[in-house]
Amino acid sequence: MTKSIQVISASKFATTFSLRPELHAWLLGAGASAASGIPTGYDMILDFKAKLYCQETRFPRRNVDPSDPLWVQRIDEFFSRTPLLPPPNDPTEYAAAFEAIYPKETHRRQYIDDAISKGTPCFGHRMLAGLITSSKAPCVFTTNFDPLIEESSLFASSLMAPGSAAKPTVATLDSANVATRC
Repeated sequence: MTKSIQVISASKFATTFSLRPELHAWLLGAGASAASGIPTGYDMILDFKAKLYCQETRFPRRNVDPSDPLWVQRIDEFFSRTPLLPPPNDPTEYAAAFEAIYPKETHRRQYIDDAISKGTPCFGHRMLAGLITSSKAPCVFTTNFDPLIEESSLFASSLMAPGSAAKPTVATLDSANVATRC
């Protein structure tokens, strides 16, 4: 027997959230980071594939616009004729393209760090930080690599009376030493 996720209206959510905010958990995806100026995973795949395409064809990278649908099609057609990458939308496409263009783990980490450095907290991060520090969002999960939730929460807690702000516990899948209490 499978259960489906219950979908409720915005007004019903507002009512239930205002009564018992601690019963809710939040899941943030790439949209939160994208709104902050950080490239999404899809943006990164396009960038990796454009770089790899230029490497393989010796076409100048400055002439390739991976956000242009014509270039995306041309690049996808190229990779469909080579064994270099899995087909578009394959679950392994991101990792394969990332590792093909940046074989060393340190270079991949630097690429992510550079991408993250482009971001600044957006309105949504600031609102979520207010909920976290006021204990109205005790559970937040994210698939994002950036620290914008933590940074926003630290700033929000600095605006509250000493000792009154809840602080997030942070843990990441790829780094046990990041498991900290902000």
